[in-house]
This record gives sequence, C-alpha cells and structure tokens, in this order.
Amino acid sequence: MVNKIQQWFFRNNLIINTDKTKVVYFHNYQNKHQALSHLLIEDRLIPISSNTRFLGLHVNENLKWNHHCDLLKLKLNTGYYLINFLQKVTHPYVTRSLYFTCFHPHLKYGITLWGGDPHSVEIFKLQKKVIRVICKVDQLTSCRHLFQKLGILPLPCLFISEMVCWIKYFRGKLICNSDLYNYNTRHNTDLHTLTCRTNIAKAMV
Repeated sequence: MVNKIQQWFFRNNLIINTDKTKVVYFHNYQNKHQALSHLLIEDRLIPISSNTRFLGLHVNENLKWNHHCDLLKLKLNTGYYLINFLQKVTHPYVTRSLYFTCFHPHLKYGITLWGGDPHSVEIFKLQKKVIRVICKVDQLTSCRHLFQKLGILPLPCLFISEMVCWIKYFRGKLICNSDLYNYNTRHNTDLHTLTCRTNIAKAMV
C-alpha cells in the first residue's frame, strides 16, 4: 500500500513532505488495532498519531470533533476577551463589527463538518456569552431577542444555513430518489440519504 501511494505521488509530480506527514488509523472506540506498528517513507519514520490537522480542521481517529471543538473554544476565547475589554469603552455597534472580524470567521469555518457534533454545544454557550457582552447585559439574560436585535445567527441556525447553502451548491451532483427508482413515490424528488447503523458511519457520510 505504501509503495502504491509513493508511486501515485511520483506519477502526479507530487512530493511527500515527511516532516509534516502523520499516520492516523481511523476506527471506532472499541477497535484500536493498528494495521502497522510503524511506517517508513523515503527512509523516514512517519509518526503515528491519534489526531491530525488538515486545512485548519483537527480530525481524530474516531472521527469525532471533541478535540477540534476544544481548540476552537480556546481560539474563540481570544476574541471574547478582546470584545469584553472594548465593550467598556465603545458603542455596541463597534463591538458587533468586531464580532464579525475576530469571532464569526472562526465560528463559521468548517461548521458543516463539526456543527452537528454534541461538543458544539460548548461553542454555542461561548457564542451566547459574547452576545450578552456586546449587548451589555448580565449572563442570565435570554439571548433569543439579542440575536435578533444584532442580526446574528445562533450557532445551530448558522449550521443549518451553511448546510442548505452546501446542498444548493452541489445540488446537481447529489443523488435523488428518482435517480434510483423508476416509480413515483411520495419522496420521489427528495435527496437520497444513506442509512447508517453506527455513529462512526454517520460521521463518515
């Protein structure tokens, strides 16, 4: 398998950066058996890791997003402290603009992948905390009307919005039920969804 990978890279004029390459064995939490104990590429030992960073997204071996959400929370906390500091001396209009500069881009990036994970609840709590700071209210105030007032989507709504945009963009490449069956049904025009029995399979779809 390793030789085939190297040959594919060679044929496509690509070079493997062994200093930035890791090996991750994806599996469910019950099956931790590794196919290989070590891996050599160009006489360099490639480290085996339980998680890796790819295009700013941290993926772990169980295809869960708890590690990514934890790191994202640390990054968002930086924006929170900056907004919390400036809201004492500036108008809410300014802190709202700051929200879309140093908080919202991190919140939105890759949300179609990690937005449905249970650990995203902690990110949502931090978002509501920031919203309360912008509006200069106490931390027990409901955020429902504050989101509407500021024109900011709550994290669950942002996740749904991004998923709808993704489906609309790739609509022509997605399979519908009518593509698989010749007879008319109630859900004939719906997108065809795969049935998954395990959580890890759902994460891969």
